[in-house]
Amino acid sequence: MSIQPPAKRARNGDRPQETPERTFDSSSPFHRSELWFEDGNIIIVCQTTGFRVHRGILAYNSTVFKDMLIVGDANLDCNETFEGCVVARLPDEAHDMHSLLKALYSRKYARKGSVVAFETLLSLFKLSTKYAFDELREELVEHIKPMFPTALQQYYFQEFQALLPADFDAAVAVDLGITYNVPAIVPVACYWTALKDVASLLDGPRSTLCNGTPMQLSRAAERMCLIFREKLTKIIADALDVTQMHSIPWPRDPRVIDCTECEDVSNAERQAIERAYGALEQDLFRFRSSSIRQRLRNGKEPCACCTARLEEFDEEVNHKIWERLPEACGYKNWGAVRAAQAAS
Repeated sequence: MSIQPPAKRARNGDRPQETPERTFDSSSPFHRSELWFEDGNIIIVCQTTGFRVHRGILAYNSTVFKDMLIVGDANLDCNETFEGCVVARLPDEAHDMHSLLKALYSRKYARKGSVVAFETLLSLFKLSTKYAFDELREELVEHIKPMFPTALQQYYFQEFQALLPADFDAAVAVDLGITYNVPAIVPVACYWTALKDVASLLDGPRSTLCNGTPMQLSRAAERMCLIFREKLTKIIADALDVTQMHSIPWPRDPRVIDCTECEDVSNAERQAIERAYGALEQDLFRFRSSSIRQRLRNGKEPCACCTARLEEFDEEVNHKIWERLPEACGYKNWGAVRAAQAAS
């Protein structure tokens, strides 16, 4: 049985993680994978790997498999068999199918709160979308969302760091969010890509898949990241506009000294702080202006009054930038991002 499902959830842009459709010989040999159940009643073959599993489990979880199996049953004379089981050959990567079936059979595999290799998440999103394993896809969305905070206080706590796998790639996460319609992850994923230079975004190096090929980006993802970076630069400039700011840590009138203890924030220090924000060389939401001032004064810490002013300044700038991150990737605000996710 050679079966090909209908396209599901098509999105703009190409899908670089998916391989071109293969042609295969129905008599070509295959080896047994670890997912080979003796009581299984269907063998799925991807590339040269066979998975002996259960038709009922596939049909119960996937409307696409349910329909394909009905079609296969109606054409029994055309079915390839092995050890009394129907063989279904699919044009998917073997490691993608292994990840999908593992998630179906193992309740501890790729569950919320666990650290899962990013390559595995890509495989699961790819096939759960393609074959309409809708409940699994919903679980995957709930698994991946905590990696990408949608509230500034969540970002400050940095709890998401413990969930990021070793092979995590922010640009590929943007691609995943666009291709598989997971808008909740796109703003922060785009933000993380903006903290790297354009050459790194376009030329890598990317993390390597288990088949030896590097993860790649679709044109849609590249375009999104580049536009986001350009818009973020403007957002930062707006956030630093003193005419629209409440918390200004330096004197409004340079002829007046507000702090007699450490002589205020100098004009040179102000310029250094603004450059640090605009350079996009460090995480803006973990950056502290007081560290710039301290460095310029040979390690001397600012007084408590100036420290408090600088902290208020950082907090206001951070809030202004954070609230406009969705705007840089095409959403009105964070509420629109959440609404788009709920509708996905």
